[in-house]
Amino acid sequence: MPTTKTIKPAGGGDYTSLASWWTFASGEATADQWAECYDGGDLGEVNLTGATATPSAGAYFRIYAADGEKHDGTTTATGAYININSTAHGIQVQENYTRIEGIRFTANAVKDGVYINGASDVLVDSCNFVAEGSGGFQNGVNAEYIEIDGNFTARNNVMYGLNKGAGGGPGEYGGITCAAMTFSGTIDVTANIYNNTIHDVAATSQGMGRGINCIEVQLGGSCTLNAVVKNNIVTDSDAVDYYASISNGSYTTGGYNTASDATGTLYGSTGSQNSESASNIYQNTSSDLQLLTTAEAYDGGDSIGSFTNSILDITRPEGSAWDKGAFEAVQTYQPANIIVI
Repeated sequence: MPTTKTIKPAGGGDYTSLASWWTFASGEATADQWAECYDGGDLGEVNLTGATATPSAGAYFRIYAADGEKHDGTTTATGAYININSTAHGIQVQENYTRIEGIRFTANAVKDGVYINGASDVLVDSCNFVAEGSGGFQNGVNAEYIEIDGNFTARNNVMYGLNKGAGGGPGEYGGITCAAMTFSGTIDVTANIYNNTIHDVAATSQGMGRGINCIEVQLGGSCTLNAVVKNNIVTDSDAVDYYASISNGSYTTGGYNTASDATGTLYGSTGSQNSESASNIYQNTSSDLQLLTTAEAYDGGDSIGSFTNSILDITRPEGSAWDKGAFEAVQTYQPANIIVI
């Protein structure tokens, strides 16, 4: 059984910040340490590194929103949150098998919401990323593997206006980025990017403004990045909605993606849609990226065997097929006519 501690910034829980929880959790003899997070203030940035215990598929570190404390997927949401306004990423992950679920991230600091720094088997699920001010995010989720094998999954996440007006240093900026890099060795990396909704990723002064961005960087040695990108909606990115610079690995086995530009078919043409206007997809392009029932993405996705949840915990599918993107629209059923004699 995991050891669960409550993180309540306003007080009344086991800890008031994720950093203070990690001081405890990282020193425990087992890795099944869970942080149950509540609203009431900023949870604070945290770097998950240096744990005494070795995580596994059955015993792992988990940060998640408690029942009733999760965001609603909009820009005005409440719920357990991290506000990134310093020199640190929201959550930096260097421990394998970490799970991050249902957390709201806001930023005005040109840092990553979640930075996966070489950790494998990491899951980022059902999180909400909202840029604020002139800084915004560097990336919503950034998975970087330098001279190390690994894999991660990003699914059911929603991202609004990342990098708005931001400056910053060198790097690839986007909604979800995966970079596999070698200088001398040989590595294999897998990116599983499923059912995310990403809107209005702006370019930084030195960045790219890409919605989903997967790249191999070989400065020596050999890296292979296999990217499975499926059921996503990416719209109005400053550069391109979908980008891939992959020569050794595969990236066309996904499909069922939607874009507002011509790149929706990049990661697989089956079920994918190009040149779809954001106004024809979302309830409100500035505040609520839930689907219109008339959208192409409504019942436009394909099933994925590893999960059935969506960002608001509606089980997929509600209709005849999965919806694309983070949200699964609740179907309205019309009862049959009943004749009373």
